[in-house]
Amino acid sequence: MVQDTQNQATENQATENQGTIDRAWSALRGVIDPELALDVVALGLIYRLDFVNDRFECDMTLTTLGCPVSESMPIQVREALEASTGFEADVNLVWNPPWSVEMIDPASAKALGLRR
Repeated sequence: MVQDTQNQATENQATENQGTIDRAWSALRGVIDPELALDVVALGLIYRLDFVNDRFECDMTLTTLGCPVSESMPIQVREALEASTGFEADVNLVWNPPWSVEMIDPASAKALGLRR
């Protein structure tokens, strides 16, 4: 009986965590790159999103090293994660692997007129 209760609690926590992660991904789809007018998920700018110890850890990149939103975009991502989930988030800007147009999701690439 105790084991069943523990298993149920673990399952409930996993379901709750998945809901939190889903809300986070949905919020990230609302963060728009101003130059390409696509969200950071569709552009493939989010390399990692983990929910660990009630905190988000996110690795993201930008389209170029000299991107004019290099300071504001990570802040927008952090704010979107925190506002949508109520949990704190650390957003790290990374450059490896380098971003390329191949990272754009197929539907968004087509909308931009890119051929693959």
